[in-house]
Amino acid sequence: MRFLTAVSLILGAVMLCLLPLVLSRRDSVTWFACITAERDIVYFSETGQALYRVPGDFLEATWTDSHVLVVTQENSRWQFTRMQLDGSHRVLLAETGTRVTSRPAWSAHGIVFAGENPAIHARDLYLLNHDRLHLLLTDTNIDHAPSWSPDGEWLVFLREQQGIYDIFKIRADGTGLQNLTSSPEFDTQPIWLGEWIVFVSRRNDNVDIFKMRPDGSDQRPLTDAPAEEFSPAASPDGTRIAYFSHQERILTLKTMQNDGSDVQYILNMSVDQFWGSLAWLPAPDAELQPWKLVLGSLLLAGFYVQRLRRFRLGL
Repeated sequence: MRFLTAVSLILGAVMLCLLPLVLSRRDSVTWFACITAERDIVYFSETGQALYRVPGDFLEATWTDSHVLVVTQENSRWQFTRMQLDGSHRVLLAETGTRVTSRPAWSAHGIVFAGENPAIHARDLYLLNHDRLHLLLTDTNIDHAPSWSPDGEWLVFLREQQGIYDIFKIRADGTGLQNLTSSPEFDTQPIWLGEWIVFVSRRNDNVDIFKMRPDGSDQRPLTDAPAEEFSPAASPDGTRIAYFSHQERILTLKTMQNDGSDVQYILNMSVDQFWGSLAWLPAPDAELQPWKLVLGSLLLAGFYVQRLRRFRLGL
């Protein structure tokens, strides 16, 4: 009995010393998030396990590491609300009578969204910053799906002109409009990924994910499969891309390296279950500070060692 007690104390001390090494690696743990057809937010683990669901009537959503910005509608007003990932601590940031028509782009530089102008039946880009709404673009074109550059200087977005869908970019102050693609079919869903812009394009009768330089050069496919592939989302460290593959009404969530290699399967869902706004983000508990874990574990290990010494002395 005394032998088993001694072994238990020793194993306890060893495990407590190893605990911070294990937990400090949890910064590699990531989650996936999207809006379901029921307009709820659902989170998935890297293994495809559903973690939890945030009920609501969300039209669009975009995430940071610790918060989510959701778009909801109240009568004829569209509201931007910030909340914790679990749906708690909701703060209404702004509301507008301009109809929000696509997923907003959210950063420290402000919220950019596509809004419908009913007067001219166009969709323009708006910047919401410090509770003030600024019109970035106004014309008869349809603009939507904006995405901030990492430095906050540029926005990339989709523009429809006379039935042609191309990717454009513009400075955050509304100047410097540039056309980046000229596909004969359509280009859509652009996101900024480091020194690249990742987007979805229909070329050669197939919908695939591409990437290009910020000036529109060096366009290259990342996927080439019979299925339709879309909704790219960058991993927290920018090394991988999550996306959906659609075939026969089944959506498959996959990830790949940002060069298109090492494709990994995550989960399947029915196309009827998915609404939009795919995101890849760090798990909330990834922010555990290793030094605190080390200190706490050493104190507990010291307690175990003291108990072991008392045990040996027969105290």
